Parts: sequence; structure tokens; C-alpha cells
Amino acid sequence: MSAHGGYYAADSLSSTYVYGGSLSFFFSEDFGIEAMVLRNPVSFRLENAFKSFDLQQHFQPGIAWNVLGSLAWSPVHAKFRFSDRHITHADLMINVGGGQTFSDVAQGFTWQVGLGLKLYLARFFSLRIDVRDLIIPQEVLGNGRNTHNVTTMLGLSGWIPG
Repeated sequence: MSAHGGYYAADSLSSTYVYGGSLSFFFSEDFGIEAMVLRNPVSFRLENAFKSFDLQQHFQPGIAWNVLGSLAWSPVHAKFRFSDRHITHADLMINVGGGQTFSDVAQGFTWQVGLGLKLYLARFFSLRIDVRDLIIPQEVLGNGRNTHNVTTMLGLSGWIPG
């Protein structure tokens, strides 16, 4: 179980913060599944320029919820030696999956692909670094297209060994 927070670099909308949580289950040391829920504000900073031109509100800011599922593959298991007395174990993960984004400006299925690093800090806790591309069909000011929204998140995970 993980708590995440970070930066959401939106393609056609304004970039903002993102936070949420995930639950993962690994069938083996290398393969698992993950369910993730993320929340971020949705705004269009260029709205002020449009509004000052014709005095009309074109875009309504709101909140987006991303409900995602993915397959997780951990092909690299590493050890880092930060001091003479401690070796930190780590896993490099690749996530591929999809889900749904719930927002007034996003319609359709959301694809995701990502890369993550999990550093095991203690017996049941790890630090997690994720970079994911959320590919979302979006419409802003009447222009619809698939957008690439890169999220960079830092998380803290608690886990139960099997």
C-alpha cells in the first residue's frame, strides 16, 4: 500500500500537483498488479487571456480523478551502498495499464505507462519514486486530442511479505 504525491505536467491544461494512493500485489518477485487512484486540480491558465478578450468564461476549473490499473514488472533488483554499515535494496519497476479519468474535460479510456524505483528503507517500509505518462483524450476550448500528461511522484509504501 502506497501514498503518493507529486507534480502533474499536463499537455494541454495547466500543470499542477497530484496526490493519491495505490495498492499492489506481487505474484512473484518480478510480476504483480496495481490499482491506483490519483486526484489533481484541472485548470487552464490561458483562460484569463481568453476572458479578457471577449469577457466570457470558456473553461471551468475543476477536479480530475484518475482510477487506474496496471501490470507491474520488476526486471531489475539492485543493492545500493550509501554507507559502510548499510546496504539498501531496491527494485526497478515498469508499469503498463489503463483506467478512467473522471473530469469534465476528459472523455474515454486513459492509458498509462511508467517507470518506478522502490528503495527499501526498513523491513516493512519503502520509498517509491514514479514517473508515469497518462495518455488521456481531452477537449479544451472545443479542440479534442489525446494528451500526454507526465506525473512525477514520490511515495511511501508499507508492505507485507508473503
